[in-house]
Amino acid sequence: MKTVIKGLIFFIGYSVISQTNVQELEHQLDSIYKNSNISGFGVSVITPDKILFEKGFGYADKEEQKGYTVNTIQNIGSVSKTFIGIALMKAIEQGKLSEDTPINDILPFKVEHPKFQETPILVKHLATHTSSILDTEVYEKSYVLEKGSMLDLGNYTKTEQKEYKAMSSNKKYSLKEFLYNHLHIKGSWYSKNNFKKQKPGERYEYSNIGSALLAYVIELATETPFEEYTKKFIFDKLDMNNTGWSYASIDMSKHAKTYTEKGNENT
Repeated sequence: MKTVIKGLIFFIGYSVISQTNVQELEHQLDSIYKNSNISGFGVSVITPDKILFEKGFGYADKEEQKGYTVNTIQNIGSVSKTFIGIALMKAIEQGKLSEDTPINDILPFKVEHPKFQETPILVKHLATHTSSILDTEVYEKSYVLEKGSMLDLGNYTKTEQKEYKAMSSNKKYSLKEFLYNHLHIKGSWYSKNNFKKQKPGERYEYSNIGSALLAYVIELATETPFEEYTKKFIFDKLDMNNTGWSYASIDMSKHAKTYTEKGNENT
């Protein structure tokens, strides 16, 4: 993956600055695909005015020999946090909250650092990953494998088997329920170890749960479901017609399958 990222950064910069021949760029990207374990990927080189290059490499579905195209939809994982940040800026612009708003002014349940109760967790702490909220092992409960019983686990490594079994046993929770269970003192998974030793604002610690909490705070502050809010003020404004927060909100016929490092299909 590092090789691919370095390659993409190099070639994007090179094509913009030096106007590298498009065929050479395509050849090099194809070489990256062929010499990696990646099933498929898409590349676009753009300026503020136009698209300089766009093409898919490899397969969106290896079994069906379905090629990866510029219209293939791909899970973007934590890149989605970019949209949480944009949504926050929009909510601040609308006067719904500020970066210095204590989250307990908005939340329906109290979230506070057990050792620093006098130090409120602010919106900006969630946005900058300095809230002291940790993911811990509880974060794994956020992954739910709905069709785990259909997998032939014999095709997967022992580590993957363990992960899939755990995800198959996980239950679905609303975002509010999940956050309450992890962060409220009466929550089912609450522990003082869910927070760093430092007080809020003192130290950076990447937190998926903290980011999810920020999205929930934005939802409450704007009185609009987060999915609806981002669609209205971000996706629709940018003509991002193939973007959504759930499989139900996109055209699944365009969605790429995901694979493990050994090339087995994820479900």
